[in-house]
Amino acid sequence: MVMMMPITTNSAYWKKREKEERKWQEKNIAADAAFNRLIERYYNIAIAQINKDIDHQYQSLAKSVGGLQNAYSAVDAMDIADYEAEAQKLVMQAAQMRAEGKRVTYADFSADVNRRMKIYNATMRINRLEYLKSQVGLHLTEANMNINKDLGVKLNDSYIKEVKRQAGILGSNLKFNNAIINDDNIAKIVMKQVGGANWSQRLWLNQDALKAALDSALTTGLIAGQSNQAIARNLRDQVRTTIKNHAYVTERLARTETARVQYQAQIDSIKTADYKYVKWYAEPGACRVCQEINDNDEYDLGYGVFPVDEVPTVPVHPNCKCSISAYWVDKKSNT
Repeated sequence: MVMMMPITTNSAYWKKREKEERKWQEKNIAADAAFNRLIERYYNIAIAQINKDIDHQYQSLAKSVGGLQNAYSAVDAMDIADYEAEAQKLVMQAAQMRAEGKRVTYADFSADVNRRMKIYNATMRINRLEYLKSQVGLHLTEANMNINKDLGVKLNDSYIKEVKRQAGILGSNLKFNNAIINDDNIAKIVMKQVGGANWSQRLWLNQDALKAALDSALTTGLIAGQSNQAIARNLRDQVRTTIKNHAYVTERLARTETARVQYQAQIDSIKTADYKYVKWYAEPGACRVCQEINDNDEYDLGYGVFPVDEVPTVPVHPNCKCSISAYWVDKKSNT
């Protein structure tokens, strides 16, 4: 049970408060690890589907007259029909996800899917190599759609849960109002641009980079002068390695954005409750920069204590999981 913050500097309370904050940080780190496993599952499905397509295409080439030269031959009507059916199903799924988005506004979500599917639909007709590349794009888009949806829910829930946690800490001092808890405000916070792009746009950019890397691997494999079996085997390994490397970028984005949203819930709650000071809590195993913030006393308020408008913003860096909480400073105007 969270203790209500006292209006005094009580060492016993603040020691216990620090322990509670550490437990909360550890719980968050565990939740991030669980979300990473979900990301991994989506990418593993994509890996399995892509490798299945690679095997199918190279087996077909091995049986055909001309072998690898047929990689540049026209795609047959049946393959085109199969692809178009899968693509249409994916576009409809994206539209449904957007329609069901009750809490977070994904203004460009289906547009992002449609834009990429149009490119894949056009290029897959060129030859069998481009058809295979388009299949790769299809599977990556499906994985990214699912990650996009689940991360949006995670960020939305993280803001609400943290506002409620802060209410437990601040008690009756927190004035709940529509400025904090309402869908429009939460959507603005969750979808806020950082460095010129929001998290959803960054996910799609990461997918584009991943597809480009896989396209390069497919083309390089084709001209390597190896047997069909060797090419397929090498490509399967490259697909797995390349996707795993890009998965880390997605995981880092999810961790960092969760910390950003939770920090915003903390600062919104503290300011709404009209507290003037906050304490910085470094995460377990904090980096040198975050530990220096934790040990800072430039305002002569105590280690890690800052005026609310002067506290550094979380995240300080990618993967940062530090946090802040309201703090009482004796002999100061605290509210």
